[in-house]
Amino acid sequence: MTYLYAGLGIAMMSGIMVMLKVASNINNIYTYNYSKTNNYQLNSIAKDFDKDAIKILIDTENGSTKPSNICESVLTQNSKTDYKLGQLNPSTGKYIDSNHSRFLNACLIENLTTNHRIIITDINQKYKYYSCIKNKNYNTCTFEQ
Repeated sequence: MTYLYAGLGIAMMSGIMVMLKVASNINNIYTYNYSKTNNYQLNSIAKDFDKDAIKILIDTENGSTKPSNICESVLTQNSKTDYKLGQLNPSTGKYIDSNHSRFLNACLIENLTTNHRIIITDINQKYKYYSCIKNKNYNTCTFEQ
């Protein structure tokens, strides 16, 4: 009977030691961050331009007169000089080559050094602001495709 209790004690102690070792290993596992790095999060120029441009759009929307080209208005009121108006496609007469209805009457601002692309639309007297950092392999944002 003594050997039975001694064996049970050893089994209990080894079970407890195994559980402590497993708990210790679980706490020390390095968790890998599987999220992709977002180019937009790394680009402070793009974030600053977006903040300034959205402030300008809010002020313009609340104002009494609306400019004929909102992109020109945003560029003239913003201090960032690397940004330029997007090129008008002569065959379609549009800045955006997307057939999606949300990009009708849209204008385009681009920064070619940072690949920052901004699309501003005016639908139902409300401005919509779309911004992205383009992938180097594409000339458009993923939401335009």
